[in-house]
Order: sequence, then C-alpha cells, then structure tokens
Amino acid sequence: MDFNSIKWTKRLRILFLVVGLLWILTISLLIFFDLFTEAVSLIGLFFVALAFVAILNFQYLRIVIDKDYLSVQYYSIFAFDRSFQMIEIPLQNLHGVEVRKGILGLKEEFRLAVKVDGGVADFPWISLSALPQKVNEGLITVLKNLVAAVQ
Repeated sequence: MDFNSIKWTKRLRILFLVVGLLWILTISLLIFFDLFTEAVSLIGLFFVALAFVAILNFQYLRIVIDKDYLSVQYYSIFAFDRSFQMIEIPLQNLHGVEVRKGILGLKEEFRLAVKVDGGVADFPWISLSALPQKVNEGLITVLKNLVAAVQ
C-alpha cells in the first residue's frame, strides 16, 4: 500500500493562500478608507487564525507498507522551520497504533509503538488534521488491521 496526502495538502495550501491574500487586501482597503478600528480588529483575527493553524499542525503524510517494512514520511505544511521526518519500522516490531483527538475533534493525531529490547517505544505524534475525516478513519483502520495481523 502506498498512501500520500498530496492532494489534500495542495488544496489546503491554495485555500489558505487565497483566504490570506483576500484578508490582507481587505485590511489594506480598510486602512485606505481610514477605518482603523475595523482594520485592527481584522489584524487581530488574522493572528488568531495563524495561531489556530499552528496549533492544528497540518502535515503532509506518506505511508508505504511493504512486505517487511512500514515507512512513514511526514512534515508540517505551514511551519517556518519545515523538518522532514521519516520512520521506518520492520513489520514484526510493530506493536500498536494510538489515536487521539483534540480541539473539539478538529485535531486528530496518531502514533506508532514498536517493540524494542527494553520493552515498547513510542514514536512522536503525527497529525492527521489536513485529511478529511473519512480518509482518517480508513487510514487508522488499515494501520490497526496491520498491527493485528502482525501480532
């Protein structure tokens, strides 16, 4: 299986670019027409929206399931210091998948657990916020079925 979220992340980036540009254009017009109170209000809302996007941590995600390995590549879409991460796990070491939801169900994340010599180790949380809910559910089901098949 080879899954990637490029289609959704491209749409999300374009949507945020268009909305951001329209927002900045509106603020510029308000300043031009000497409506400073309204402009300051929109600037404040703009920073609240930026904080909300940062909290949701939209990520590009690619998952490849081979015969013997599970490979997960991910990075933040809107981060200033975009760092590319990759996890490669032998399937026989896969121990579990944990899912958590936050911020009124808008932020969904998962993490993988692997068997190591000293017990079980957890990888960092990977955000699924950029994906539609139906795709999230299908992806989590596939990963949980993979864990069940391995154990």
